[in-house]
Amino acid sequence: GLELSKDGNKLLAISDRGYWLKADIVYKDKKLFSLINSQIAPILNAKGKKFVHWKADSEGLAKRNDSLDDVVISVERDQAIYRFKFKNGKLNARAKELTVLANQEDFPTNRGLEGVTSLPANHNYRGWLLTIAEKKLDENGNHSAWLVNGDKNLSLKIKRVDDFSITDVNYLPNGDIVILERALSILRGPQVQIRQFCGRDIKPGALVTGEVLLNRNWVYAVDNMEGLAVHKSADDETILTLVSDNNFHFMQRNLMLQFALANDKSVCKG
Repeated sequence: GLELSKDGNKLLAISDRGYWLKADIVYKDKKLFSLINSQIAPILNAKGKKFVHWKADSEGLAKRNDSLDDVVISVERDQAIYRFKFKNGKLNARAKELTVLANQEDFPTNRGLEGVTSLPANHNYRGWLLTIAEKKLDENGNHSAWLVNGDKNLSLKIKRVDDFSITDVNYLPNGDIVILERALSILRGPQVQIRQFCGRDIKPGALVTGEVLLNRNWVYAVDNMEGLAVHKSADDETILTLVSDNNFHFMQRNLMLQFALANDKSVCKG
C-alpha cells in the first residue's frame, strides 16, 4: 500500500509483513531521485503489540482527511479495515478496528481485501471507504468491491479484464476512481494495468468497466505492481505513483514509478 502527501514530497507505505515505511521524497529535474529521512516501524494492534504474522497481511492504505497522519489499512487474510492516527510524527499509533467484512470463509486464500481508498468530498458517498478484493470473483467472473461506512457494507462489481487481479485503488482530483491491476505468468512475465472509472458510477449494485489508461508488460520497467498513490505536482499535473512488491524474491524488484496523467478530464459521460 502507498500514499503520498498532498504536494508529493512525503511518502507513507505499508509492507504486507506488517510494517510502516515513512520517508521524504527527493526530486531532481521534476523526476524521482531518492528517499531520505526514512523510518520503519511495526504496525501495532489495539493493544500496542505488533500484529502477529497471520494477521499482518496489510495490503491497502488510504488517507483520511487528506492526511498521512490519519490513515486506514485493509488486511487481506482477516478481511478487516483498521484506522490509525499518528501524533508528533511517530509511527506508534494503535489500530482502531473500523469493520470486518462478513462471510470471510467465502474469500479465496490470499485473494482478499487488497485495496482501499476514502471517497472524496465531491462523491455521493463522500467519506465512505471503497475497498476491493484482489480476486474474489462472482458467478460471472467479475471482481468484488464494497462501499464501507461503519457496519454498513454495500457491494458492487468491477468487470474483470483478461487475467488481471486488482492490487490498489485511489481517486483523482476530478472525482474519478483509478485502480491498479497486475498479472503474472511464467511465459508473459509481469504486466500492469491502470483503469479509470467515472466517480458517480461507483455505487451499490453497480457493475463498472472503466477505461484503460495504461497497459504494459515485462518489456517495460514494470514488476509486481501493488501500490498506487495520486497527488498534484507544483505544475498542477496529476501524478500517479506506483510501487512494486518484490515478495522477498531474488527475481523481483522494488520499483517506484511516476506518471503524469495526460488528460485530467473525467471519463463520466454527459
